[in-house]
Amino acid sequence: MEDSSSSADRDPPDTLCAAHGITLATGTLVGGGWEQQDEGGEEATTIPPCSSTTLATGTLIGGRWGQDDDDEGGEEQTGKIQQCSTTSSDGSEASAYAASKGTTSGENGQNGHLTENGAAPTPISSRKRKSKSVTKFFLRSLLIDMPLALVFLSFVISASLLYVYDAYVTKILTASKWLGANRLKNEYTYYTRECMKEDLSTLKAKDLLIPSNATAAESTDTVMHHGMGIIPSVLTPYTTTKLREFVMKRNAELTDAEAIPLDGENERWSFGIGATEDPIVPVALREIASHPILRPTLENLMGKDPAVVEITAITSAFGAEDQGWHADVKPLGNAARYARTFTHSYSLFTALQDTTGAMGATEVCPGTHYCANELEEVCYDHGFKVAQGHNVWRAGDSLLLNQCAWHRGTEHTDPDAKHRVVFIVTFHSRPRFGIDNRQLPHGTYFHIRWDMWGHTLNDLLDAKRYMPAPLAAIRSAGIWK
Repeated sequence: MEDSSSSADRDPPDTLCAAHGITLATGTLVGGGWEQQDEGGEEATTIPPCSSTTLATGTLIGGRWGQDDDDEGGEEQTGKIQQCSTTSSDGSEASAYAASKGTTSGENGQNGHLTENGAAPTPISSRKRKSKSVTKFFLRSLLIDMPLALVFLSFVISASLLYVYDAYVTKILTASKWLGANRLKNEYTYYTRECMKEDLSTLKAKDLLIPSNATAAESTDTVMHHGMGIIPSVLTPYTTTKLREFVMKRNAELTDAEAIPLDGENERWSFGIGATEDPIVPVALREIASHPILRPTLENLMGKDPAVVEITAITSAFGAEDQGWHADVKPLGNAARYARTFTHSYSLFTALQDTTGAMGATEVCPGTHYCANELEEVCYDHGFKVAQGHNVWRAGDSLLLNQCAWHRGTEHTDPDAKHRVVFIVTFHSRPRFGIDNRQLPHGTYFHIRWDMWGHTLNDLLDAKRYMPAPLAAIRSAGIWK
């Protein structure tokens, strides 16, 4: 057997030496020297014996040292190759490498790999391979995957738009063609009812009053029977006072562009109100939308969460004249006769001060919401002013009026009285695409600011959240609902 020094001189630089506690490779001890065999059975590197004893068992696996861990149930662990110096049996020194227990990496990131000069090897070009893979993935995504995805997305969008147009827009456009489409004689749901004095449902204002303890069903029955009903205390006294102050201030600042034209416009003013225009407005809207009698009544009459189509105020001062008797929507284009074609609509008039008859309280003609004829003479003779208790329409009380019912604003004849201010919010049955394609009734225009379009009763519960600028404008444009 050759001594250690001669073996060290003769063996290649990657010769391994058994260091303390480790045997580096599986092989056969031949003539005092360790001969490792590769998988094909051929003899490989000769490992000279060290002066110390064999310290541990292990296996050289794929160029990395796999040491058996006796403490861990024999699981193989990757070892770290360390250069060491030892003395052979004849006293000469030999340089070798030993594997120490643990999983670590050298400075070049290699585990247990040796170069021919005994130093750690140059790293395998994994970073280059990874870089090439990333580049290939990026190019494939950019040139193949993304164009295909865009083509597919364009197809889906086009198909969706076509479906929406055919299923919804076409029906709406068709429904808007009314008088010229010969539909009057085919779509009516109620006969042409000619009304007289006997057809009026009541001649007393007290019959319109809905008790504060009434159920939603009782309130709905009153409105259905008379075409209107008076709901007490819809707005609180504080809200009523502050809202009136706001309206009076805006009246003083009103421009011609903001003013809404009215019948009998002398000493009358009206304008559209923004839901967040003044801090008191969202408070008033929330009280309307959350009223325990009014809200369920509205939904009984028009379906869940009806649309808001008007938010205004009308003010009458001393000297204002009588308006003409009228219904806001006309018989040839309303839900009374064509319930499948036109939506139901109701206006809520809320007095912002105690209102006497001399101050121009609204005059009504109950029961006329089913009538199809002109009723000026009947209502002039038998209509009456909204009031209760000492002939006063109390501040905060609201008149809920079917827009098919006849009514009018009256003259303000009391020089010592306040201006009469009424806060108005109008509701419609909300369209449901594919289910309910009815259109707005004909015969009137709805006084609402353009940035208030597209909102519903639920939005009034928190107008500061759902109806502020610019969110309100986005909704009114139909971009977001």
